[in-house]
Amino acid sequence: MVPLLLLQLVAGAQLPEYHVRLLSDQQGLNTADILDLAKDKQGFLWLLSQSSVQRYDGRQASPFLFNETIRKIFVDKKDRKWVLSNSAVYLFKNDYEGFKQIKIHKDPAAGNIQLFDSKDGLYLVMTNGFLLLDETKQVFMPATTSFRFSGRMLPGIFGKADPFIFLASSDSIYRFDLANKRQSAFPFKSIAYLLALNSNELLVSDWNSRSFHISFPDKTIKEIVPAQIRNAPQNDFTRFFGAVQLQEDRFFLSSNTGVVEFDRRTHQFHQPVMYNRGRLLNDNPSIKTFYKDDEGNVFMTHADGLAFFNSLSPGINFIRDYTSGPGTIPDIDIRCFAEDKNGNTWLGTVNGIARLNMQTG
Repeated sequence: MVPLLLLQLVAGAQLPEYHVRLLSDQQGLNTADILDLAKDKQGFLWLLSQSSVQRYDGRQASPFLFNETIRKIFVDKKDRKWVLSNSAVYLFKNDYEGFKQIKIHKDPAAGNIQLFDSKDGLYLVMTNGFLLLDETKQVFMPATTSFRFSGRMLPGIFGKADPFIFLASSDSIYRFDLANKRQSAFPFKSIAYLLALNSNELLVSDWNSRSFHISFPDKTIKEIVPAQIRNAPQNDFTRFFGAVQLQEDRFFLSSNTGVVEFDRRTHQFHQPVMYNRGRLLNDNPSIKTFYKDDEGNVFMTHADGLAFFNSLSPGINFIRDYTSGPGTIPDIDIRCFAEDKNGNTWLGTVNGIARLNMQTG
Protein backbone atom coordinates (compact mmCIF):
# COMPACT_ATOMS: atom_id res chain seq x y z
CA MET A 1 0.00 0.00 0.00
CA VAL A 2 2.82 2.43 0.85
CA PRO A 3 4.68 2.06 -2.49
CA LEU A 4 1.39 2.55 -4.35
CA LEU A 5 0.64 5.70 -2.35
CA LEU A 6 4.09 7.09 -3.09
CA LEU A 7 3.65 6.40 -6.80
CA GLN A 8 0.35 8.25 -6.82
CA LEU A 9 1.88 11.26 -5.07
CA VAL A 10 4.79 11.45 -7.49
CA ALA A 11 2.58 11.08 -10.56
CA GLY A 12 0.13 13.66 -9.25
CA ALA A 13 2.93 16.19 -8.81
CA GLN A 14 3.93 16.14 -12.47
CA LEU A 15 2.98 19.16 -14.55
CA PRO A 16 0.80 17.96 -17.47
CA GLU A 17 2.88 17.90 -20.65
CA TYR A 18 2.00 16.99 -24.23
CA HIS A 19 4.54 15.38 -26.52
CA VAL A 20 3.28 15.53 -30.08
CA ARG A 21 4.38 14.02 -33.36
CA LEU A 22 4.23 15.90 -36.67
CA LEU A 23 3.09 14.70 -40.08
CA SER A 24 4.31 16.86 -42.96
CA ASP A 25 5.21 16.72 -46.64
CA GLN A 26 8.12 14.48 -45.64
CA GLN A 27 5.52 11.81 -44.86
CA GLY A 28 3.72 12.35 -48.18
CA LEU A 29 1.10 14.72 -46.81
CA ASN A 30 0.20 18.22 -48.00
CA THR A 31 -0.70 20.01 -44.77
CA ALA A 32 -1.04 23.54 -46.14
CA ASP A 33 -4.41 25.26 -45.57
CA ILE A 34 -6.20 22.34 -43.87
CA LEU A 35 -9.62 23.58 -42.73
CA ASP A 36 -11.19 20.39 -41.39
CA LEU A 37 -10.31 16.73 -40.87
CA ALA A 38 -11.82 13.37 -39.96
CA LYS A 39 -10.81 9.71 -39.68
CA ASP A 40 -12.74 6.68 -40.92
CA LYS A 41 -13.02 3.19 -39.43
CA GLN A 42 -10.38 1.86 -41.83
CA GLY A 43 -7.79 4.23 -40.36
CA PHE A 44 -7.63 6.71 -43.25
CA LEU A 45 -7.28 10.40 -42.43
CA TRP A 46 -9.42 12.72 -44.55
CA LEU A 47 -8.07 16.28 -44.74
CA LEU A 48 -10.17 19.07 -46.23
CA SER A 49 -8.81 22.24 -47.84
CA GLN A 50 -10.78 24.90 -49.72
CA SER A 51 -10.96 23.01 -53.01
CA SER A 52 -9.76 19.47 -52.28
CA VAL A 53 -9.86 16.52 -49.89
CA GLN A 54 -6.84 14.31 -49.23
CA ARG A 55 -7.14 10.71 -48.09
CA TYR A 56 -3.99 9.79 -46.18
CA ASP A 57 -2.98 6.18 -45.45
CA GLY A 58 0.17 6.92 -43.43
CA ARG A 59 2.50 6.89 -46.43
CA GLN A 60 0.88 8.83 -49.23
CA ALA A 61 -2.10 11.09 -49.86
CA SER A 62 -4.74 10.68 -52.59
CA PRO A 63 -6.35 14.00 -53.59
CA PHE A 64 -9.99 14.50 -54.64
CA LEU A 65 -10.65 17.88 -56.27
CA PHE A 66 -13.78 20.07 -56.13
CA ASN A 67 -14.98 22.86 -58.40
CA GLU A 68 -16.28 24.99 -55.54
CA THR A 69 -15.20 26.07 -52.08
CA ILE A 70 -15.82 23.35 -49.49
CA ARG A 71 -16.01 23.82 -45.71
CA LYS A 72 -16.69 20.63 -43.75
CA ILE A 73 -15.95 16.90 -43.85
CA PHE A 74 -17.91 14.38 -41.78
CA VAL A 75 -17.67 10.59 -41.33
CA ASP A 76 -20.99 9.16 -40.15
CA LYS A 77 -21.61 6.08 -38.00
CA LYS A 78 -21.92 3.98 -41.18
CA ASP A 79 -18.39 5.11 -42.15
CA ARG A 80 -19.62 7.18 -45.10
CA LYS A 81 -17.57 10.24 -46.00
CA TRP A 82 -19.50 13.49 -46.55
CA VAL A 83 -18.35 16.94 -47.65
CA LEU A 84 -20.27 20.21 -47.30
CA SER A 85 -19.95 23.39 -49.31
CA ASN A 86 -22.12 26.41 -48.56
CA SER A 87 -24.97 25.05 -50.68
CA ALA A 88 -24.18 21.44 -51.67
CA VAL A 89 -23.58 18.04 -50.05
CA TYR A 90 -21.19 15.44 -51.49
CA LEU A 91 -20.83 11.73 -50.67
CA PHE A 92 -17.69 9.68 -51.36
CA LYS A 93 -18.46 6.80 -53.74
CA ASN A 94 -15.13 5.17 -54.62
CA ASP A 95 -11.61 5.97 -55.80
CA TYR A 96 -12.72 6.29 -59.43
CA GLU A 97 -15.87 8.43 -58.97
CA GLY A 98 -14.67 10.34 -55.93
CA PHE A 99 -17.29 12.54 -54.25
CA LYS A 100 -20.71 12.85 -55.89
CA GLN A 101 -23.32 15.49 -55.15
CA ILE A 102 -26.43 14.38 -53.21
CA LYS A 103 -29.86 15.91 -53.80
CA ILE A 104 -31.31 18.29 -51.22
CA HIS A 105 -34.94 19.42 -51.02
CA LYS A 106 -34.43 22.91 -49.66
CA ASP A 107 -34.97 26.62 -50.00
CA PRO A 108 -32.44 27.72 -52.67
CA ALA A 109 -31.38 30.62 -50.44
CA ALA A 110 -30.64 28.38 -47.44
CA GLY A 111 -27.06 27.45 -46.60
CA ASN A 112 -25.47 24.39 -45.00
CA ILE A 113 -24.23 24.43 -41.42
CA GLN A 114 -23.37 20.87 -40.29
CA LEU A 115 -24.13 17.13 -40.51
CA PHE A 116 -24.70 14.97 -37.43
CA ASP A 117 -25.82 11.45 -36.56
CA SER A 118 -28.91 10.78 -34.46
CA LYS A 119 -31.05 7.79 -33.55
CA ASP A 120 -33.47 9.11 -36.20
CA GLY A 121 -30.79 9.04 -38.91
CA LEU A 122 -28.40 11.50 -40.53
CA TYR A 123 -29.39 15.15 -40.12
CA LEU A 124 -28.31 18.10 -42.23
CA VAL A 125 -28.56 21.39 -40.34
CA MET A 126 -29.30 24.34 -42.60
CA THR A 127 -29.67 28.03 -41.95
CA ASN A 128 -33.47 27.68 -42.03
CA GLY A 129 -34.13 24.23 -40.53
CA PHE A 130 -33.29 20.54 -40.23
CA LEU A 131 -33.23 18.00 -43.07
CA LEU A 132 -33.09 14.20 -42.69
CA LEU A 133 -31.49 11.78 -45.16
CA ASP A 134 -33.95 9.46 -46.90
CA GLU A 135 -31.74 6.36 -47.02
CA THR A 136 -33.83 4.72 -49.75
CA LYS A 137 -33.88 7.68 -52.14
CA GLN A 138 -30.54 9.12 -50.99
CA VAL A 139 -32.11 12.57 -50.74
CA PHE A 140 -32.13 15.03 -47.83
CA MET A 141 -35.75 15.88 -47.02
CA PRO A 142 -37.21 18.43 -44.55
CA ALA A 143 -37.37 16.81 -41.10
CA THR A 144 -40.64 16.71 -39.20
CA THR A 145 -39.92 18.76 -36.07
CA SER A 146 -41.70 21.37 -33.99
CA PHE A 147 -38.63 23.62 -33.94
CA ARG A 148 -39.07 27.20 -35.05
CA PHE A 149 -36.24 29.32 -36.40
CA SER A 150 -36.45 33.04 -35.65
CA GLY A 151 -34.64 34.33 -38.70
CA ARG A 152 -31.78 32.43 -40.33
CA MET A 153 -29.12 30.59 -38.37
CA LEU A 154 -25.50 31.56 -38.98
CA PRO A 155 -23.26 29.21 -41.00
CA GLY A 156 -20.18 27.97 -39.16
CA ILE A 157 -21.76 28.18 -35.68
CA PHE A 158 -22.67 24.73 -34.34
CA GLY A 159 -22.44 22.82 -31.07
CA LYS A 160 -23.59 19.35 -30.04
CA ALA A 161 -24.00 17.78 -26.60
CA ASP A 162 -26.46 14.89 -26.80
CA PRO A 163 -29.36 15.26 -27.07
CA PHE A 164 -28.94 19.01 -27.60
CA ILE A 165 -27.93 21.00 -30.68
CA PHE A 166 -26.76 24.62 -30.39
CA LEU A 167 -27.12 27.13 -33.24
CA ALA A 168 -27.00 30.91 -33.43
CA SER A 169 -28.69 33.77 -35.23
CA SER A 170 -27.46 37.35 -35.43
CA ASP A 171 -28.81 38.13 -31.95
CA SER A 172 -29.40 34.84 -30.09
CA ILE A 173 -28.02 31.37 -29.31
CA TYR A 174 -30.58 28.57 -29.65
CA ARG A 175 -30.63 25.25 -27.83
CA PHE A 176 -32.67 22.45 -29.47
CA ASP A 177 -33.57 19.36 -27.43
CA LEU A 178 -33.86 16.53 -29.99
CA ALA A 179 -35.20 14.05 -27.42
CA ASN A 180 -38.05 16.14 -26.01
CA LYS A 181 -38.52 18.43 -29.06
CA ARG A 182 -38.07 21.60 -27.03
CA GLN A 183 -36.07 24.72 -27.66
CA SER A 184 -34.81 27.73 -25.73
CA ALA A 185 -32.79 30.83 -26.54
CA PHE A 186 -30.11 33.02 -24.97
CA PRO A 187 -29.60 36.60 -26.21
CA PHE A 188 -26.11 37.07 -27.68
CA LYS A 189 -25.01 39.26 -30.58
CA SER A 190 -22.12 39.06 -33.02
CA ILE A 191 -21.14 35.46 -32.23
CA ALA A 192 -17.99 34.15 -33.96
CA TYR A 193 -17.43 30.78 -32.26
CA LEU A 194 -19.32 28.37 -29.99
CA LEU A 195 -18.24 25.32 -27.95
CA ALA A 196 -20.82 23.17 -26.15
CA LEU A 197 -19.17 21.99 -22.91
CA ASN A 198 -22.27 19.96 -22.04
CA SER A 199 -26.02 20.31 -22.46
CA ASN A 200 -26.13 23.45 -20.29
CA GLU A 201 -22.81 25.30 -20.62
CA LEU A 202 -21.08 27.04 -23.53
CA LEU A 203 -17.86 28.87 -24.25
CA VAL A 204 -18.35 31.51 -26.94
CA SER A 205 -16.35 34.24 -28.67
CA ASP A 206 -17.69 37.26 -30.51
CA TRP A 207 -16.36 39.30 -33.43
CA ASN A 208 -15.04 41.91 -30.99
CA SER A 209 -12.53 39.30 -29.73
CA ARG A 210 -14.22 38.85 -26.37
CA SER A 211 -14.97 35.41 -24.92
CA PHE A 212 -17.59 34.29 -22.41
CA HIS A 213 -18.88 31.37 -20.36
CA ILE A 214 -22.67 30.95 -20.71
CA SER A 215 -25.04 28.91 -18.56
CA PHE A 216 -28.43 28.24 -20.16
CA PRO A 217 -30.28 27.11 -16.98
CA ASP A 218 -28.95 30.01 -14.88
CA LYS A 219 -29.22 32.54 -17.73
CA THR A 220 -25.78 33.87 -16.76
CA ILE A 221 -22.86 35.11 -18.83
CA LYS A 222 -19.32 35.71 -17.52
CA GLU A 223 -16.50 37.22 -19.54
CA ILE A 224 -13.20 35.32 -19.81
CA VAL A 225 -10.26 37.71 -19.53
CA PRO A 226 -6.63 36.98 -20.53
CA ALA A 227 -5.44 37.08 -16.90
CA GLN A 228 -7.48 33.92 -16.21
CA ILE A 229 -5.27 31.81 -18.52
CA ARG A 230 -2.21 30.62 -16.60
CA ASN A 231 1.14 30.51 -18.44
CA ALA A 232 -0.28 32.46 -21.39
CA PRO A 233 1.66 35.42 -22.82
CA GLN A 234 0.31 38.83 -21.88
CA ASN A 235 -2.49 39.95 -24.17
CA ASP A 236 -5.36 42.41 -24.35
CA PHE A 237 -8.04 39.95 -25.45
CA THR A 238 -9.03 36.28 -25.62
CA ARG A 239 -10.56 34.80 -28.76
CA PHE A 240 -11.34 31.11 -29.38
CA PHE A 241 -11.41 29.49 -32.84
CA GLY A 242 -11.83 25.72 -32.35
CA ALA A 243 -11.86 23.01 -29.70
CA VAL A 244 -11.72 19.31 -28.93
CA GLN A 245 -12.82 17.33 -25.87
CA LEU A 246 -9.84 15.46 -24.41
CA GLN A 247 -11.74 13.71 -21.64
CA GLU A 248 -15.11 14.20 -19.97
CA ASP A 249 -14.35 17.60 -18.42
CA ARG A 250 -11.13 18.64 -20.17
CA PHE A 251 -10.91 20.53 -23.45
CA PHE A 252 -8.28 21.94 -25.78
CA LEU A 253 -9.16 25.28 -27.40
CA SER A 254 -7.29 27.14 -30.12
CA SER A 255 -6.93 30.82 -29.25
CA ASN A 256 -5.13 33.98 -30.33
CA THR A 257 -2.26 33.11 -27.93
CA GLY A 258 -2.04 29.40 -28.75
CA VAL A 259 -3.61 26.22 -27.41
CA VAL A 260 -5.49 26.65 -24.12
CA GLU A 261 -6.59 23.79 -21.87
CA PHE A 262 -9.86 24.18 -19.95
CA ASP A 263 -11.07 22.15 -16.96
CA ARG A 264 -14.86 22.42 -16.77
CA ARG A 265 -15.02 21.19 -13.16
CA THR A 266 -12.75 23.92 -11.82
CA HIS A 267 -13.41 26.47 -14.58
CA GLN A 268 -9.65 26.99 -14.84
CA PHE A 269 -7.69 27.77 -18.02
CA HIS A 270 -4.00 27.27 -18.64
CA GLN A 271 -1.67 27.22 -21.63
CA PRO A 272 0.01 23.79 -21.77
CA VAL A 273 3.59 23.16 -22.81
CA MET A 274 3.89 21.01 -25.94
CA TYR A 275 7.04 19.38 -27.26
CA ASN A 276 8.00 17.64 -30.48
CA ARG A 277 11.13 15.45 -30.57
CA GLY A 278 12.18 16.87 -27.22
CA ARG A 279 11.96 20.50 -28.29
CA LEU A 280 9.34 23.13 -27.63
CA LEU A 281 6.60 23.19 -30.28
CA ASN A 282 6.60 26.76 -31.53
CA ASP A 283 3.96 28.79 -33.38
CA ASN A 284 1.06 27.35 -31.36
CA PRO A 285 -1.28 30.19 -32.45
CA SER A 286 -1.18 28.56 -35.91
CA ILE A 287 -3.22 25.66 -34.46
CA LYS A 288 -6.87 26.27 -35.36
CA THR A 289 -8.55 22.91 -36.08
CA PHE A 290 -8.79 19.75 -33.96
CA TYR A 291 -10.08 16.21 -34.40
CA LYS A 292 -10.20 13.30 -31.93
CA ASP A 293 -10.61 9.70 -33.13
CA ASP A 294 -12.10 6.70 -31.32
CA GLU A 295 -8.67 5.64 -29.98
CA GLY A 296 -8.13 8.96 -28.20
CA ASN A 297 -5.69 10.36 -30.79
CA VAL A 298 -5.98 14.14 -31.00
CA PHE A 299 -4.99 15.74 -34.33
CA MET A 300 -4.20 19.46 -34.64
CA THR A 301 -3.46 21.55 -37.72
CA HIS A 302 -0.13 23.37 -37.30
CA ALA A 303 2.01 25.61 -39.48
CA ASP A 304 4.69 22.88 -39.66
CA GLY A 305 2.32 19.98 -40.33
CA LEU A 306 -0.35 17.91 -38.66
CA ALA A 307 0.46 17.48 -34.96
CA PHE A 308 -1.01 14.61 -32.96
CA PHE A 309 -0.81 12.85 -29.60
CA ASN A 310 -2.85 10.28 -27.67
CA SER A 311 -4.97 11.84 -24.92
CA LEU A 312 -5.52 8.46 -23.22
CA SER A 313 -1.90 7.25 -23.19
CA PRO A 314 -0.61 6.67 -19.64
CA GLY A 315 2.98 6.97 -18.48
CA ILE A 316 5.62 9.63 -17.90
CA ASN A 317 6.78 11.52 -21.00
CA PHE A 318 9.05 14.20 -19.56
CA ILE A 319 11.56 14.10 -22.43
CA ARG A 320 13.61 17.14 -23.45
CA ASP A 321 16.34 18.18 -25.82
CA TYR A 322 18.27 20.89 -23.98
CA THR A 323 20.95 21.41 -26.62
CA SER A 324 19.48 24.63 -28.01
CA GLY A 325 17.54 27.65 -26.88
CA PRO A 326 17.78 29.81 -23.74
CA GLY A 327 19.00 28.14 -20.57
CA THR A 328 20.62 25.32 -22.50
CA ILE A 329 22.36 22.30 -21.08
CA PRO A 330 25.21 21.37 -23.47
CA ASP A 331 24.68 17.65 -23.03
CA ILE A 332 21.54 15.73 -22.05
CA ASP A 333 23.59 12.80 -20.70
CA ILE A 334 21.93 12.83 -17.26
CA ARG A 335 23.62 10.69 -14.61
CA CYS A 336 21.44 11.37 -11.55
CA PHE A 337 18.52 13.32 -10.09
CA ALA A 338 18.12 15.01 -6.70
CA GLU A 339 15.51 17.08 -4.89
CA ASP A 340 16.32 19.73 -2.28
CA LYS A 341 14.27 20.68 0.78
CA ASN A 342 12.44 23.36 -1.22
CA GLY A 343 11.17 20.83 -3.75
CA ASN A 344 13.52 21.86 -6.56
CA THR A 345 14.63 19.13 -8.97
CA TRP A 346 18.34 19.03 -9.89
CA LEU A 347 19.96 17.19 -12.79
CA GLY A 348 23.49 15.86 -12.67
CA THR A 349 24.91 15.76 -16.21
CA VAL A 350 28.35 15.10 -17.65
CA ASN A 351 28.76 18.88 -18.01
CA GLY A 352 27.61 19.95 -14.58
CA ILE A 353 24.55 20.47 -12.42
CA ALA A 354 21.35 22.23 -13.51
CA ARG A 355 18.03 22.99 -11.82
CA LEU A 356 14.93 21.89 -13.73
CA ASN A 357 12.14 24.46 -13.96
CA MET A 358 8.95 22.40 -13.72
CA GLN A 359 6.82 25.28 -15.01
CA THR A 360 8.62 25.74 -18.32
CA GLY A 361 10.55 22.46 -18.74
